[in-house]
Amino acid sequence: MKFRFCGDLDCPNWILAEVTTLSKLTAVRIKLIVTQVLSNCIEGTFNHERILKLAATHGDGVRDIKGAIAAIHFILTNSARFDLDEMSMSQEVSQLGLPKENVDTICRQYREYKDSLRNILEQGSYRVSRLLDTEWRVDHIIAASSSTTNSSNTG
Repeated sequence: MKFRFCGDLDCPNWILAEVTTLSKLTAVRIKLIVTQVLSNCIEGTFNHERILKLAATHGDGVRDIKGAIAAIHFILTNSARFDLDEMSMSQEVSQLGLPKENVDTICRQYREYKDSLRNILEQGSYRVSRLLDTEWRVDHIIAASSSTTNSSNTG
């Protein structure tokens, strides 16, 4: 099945594998993860302590939380990259098998921060470097002389 948030390609297998972990998390925990992912993408800050506390209270530990963070990051950034509206994103993420409460939590945060996220992605996209400064000069040769000497040894 093709997904617009995946660039009209199939959803990566690792995302499908992480859906199980995301389905086990409550909407409150999903909101915490989405908030941290958006904070990292937009402001460059990430509260590791809150995530570690979440991992400690979650039965499966840090590895599953890291996978959930990566999956949410992928979903949010690709949805913004491909300019998905909230409704399309909601439908596509629901088709992955996430519970409705979790989908609504992700989409609500996405709707609120979509423009900021798109601006950050636009700034980080591939661009030709801007020319900051240049120096130049013109050298003009007025006259040139050349001397060639043929020396022959006779002897």
